[in-house]
Amino acid sequence: MKVVEIIYDGSNITKVFEDGSTIQEPYSPPVYDLSQLKQDMVNMYTMTIKTHVQSQYSELKQRSDVADKEYYSSWLVTNVVNANSNNPAYTTDEIYKKAFIYGTQIWYGSKTLKQILTDIQTNELPNLNPAGTYGAPRTSWEQEFLFAWEQLIKIAVRVAFVQACKNVYRQVKSQIEQAQTLQELSSISMPALPSLPQEFR
Repeated sequence: MKVVEIIYDGSNITKVFEDGSTIQEPYSPPVYDLSQLKQDMVNMYTMTIKTHVQSQYSELKQRSDVADKEYYSSWLVTNVVNANSNNPAYTTDEIYKKAFIYGTQIWYGSKTLKQILTDIQTNELPNLNPAGTYGAPRTSWEQEFLFAWEQLIKIAVRVAFVQACKNVYRQVKSQIEQAQTLQELSSISMPALPSLPQEFR
């Protein structure tokens, strides 16, 4: 028979049926599986952050960056030598480390891409030469040299963006895991997510 009304008096529930009959039952609050709610919340925030990252730094661009990072670092190792010793000016590890530092400086606002490229052009380039196997004029080599660094630095900034988003995720996940009650869990909210500057997208 159809229930037409439910009356709650603070401790009991009275169900009123369409024929006027009633049934009274003690009220039992819903039982929450806190661990499952935690996992659902983690899954929700995982998807939120993943969607946010991909909206500004697509998977296609991420895959492209992996190949570009290898290509441009290889170009620098192969085509750049010290002016004095004529030995290779960089190792791959040194390039990755410098690009990381440059990218971090840009991400945290201590320098701009233009400032860093100017520093490289002013302070590094005069002490470097094209490798003997490089067959184009020096002006072309200098342009390629600066372009290679520009691409590597831009990649480093995009990586810094992803890392910043992961840091937010770890922070929120830690708060969720530490919650002991439904009230504590309900009070957790997603902080503002970092944004990748337009020039690096």
